[in-house]
Amino acid sequence: MSNCSYLCATNVEDTYPSFSDESYDPDVQTIACDVWCVPLLWMALFRPNNIVRKTFTVDGDDIVTEAPIVARTLAIRQLVEAVPYFNKLFAAEGRLDEYAEFLQQALESVDYEYVTIELHEIACLADSEQNFYDSFREALAAIGTDETSGAKVRFSEIAAFRDLTKFPPARLLLDEAGDPEPTDDDFWNHCRVCGAGQSQSGLGLPVPWEPE
Repeated sequence: MSNCSYLCATNVEDTYPSFSDESYDPDVQTIACDVWCVPLLWMALFRPNNIVRKTFTVDGDDIVTEAPIVARTLAIRQLVEAVPYFNKLFAAEGRLDEYAEFLQQALESVDYEYVTIELHEIACLADSEQNFYDSFREALAAIGTDETSGAKVRFSEIAAFRDLTKFPPARLLLDEAGDPEPTDDDFWNHCRVCGAGQSQSGLGLPVPWEPE
């Protein structure tokens, strides 16, 4: 089974709502998900001061987690503010405006107060979970300020891009295939920008960058 990250909406100001909130309904509260990574523009929704450290007890064992959570309206505002930074950082790969517009539409379509990322399954893939959380926090801290190649590499590694030279069109899954035909890497990298919705993953809500 693949390790996934989940972009979740909740009315409870708490991280990992699918675990901590018995009323959590993944059909309407999981906005998108992705395997083996945290998609690039999900990170644009948050800043380091939005990260919460929490310990859960499962079967008698303590599990230390970190995850960002913020009011949905603020997440949207932070996304809009971050887009120029990501456009500049990834200037060689192309602009992300249309991707960001799609993600904003997805966030605006849910009627919940908070947005969070459940990312413990991704942290588990690292040599140390804390190393992953530290890298994730450093990535968020770079938004708007750090335009070095190191920042770009960190974002690219967390998003797990594969042989990325140009971002595929944001409408890749909505329009007929162009010329040249999209490659497997194009489809892979497209998903690593905003994640997968119901159409592609079978989980959660429909998203505007996928066909219904």
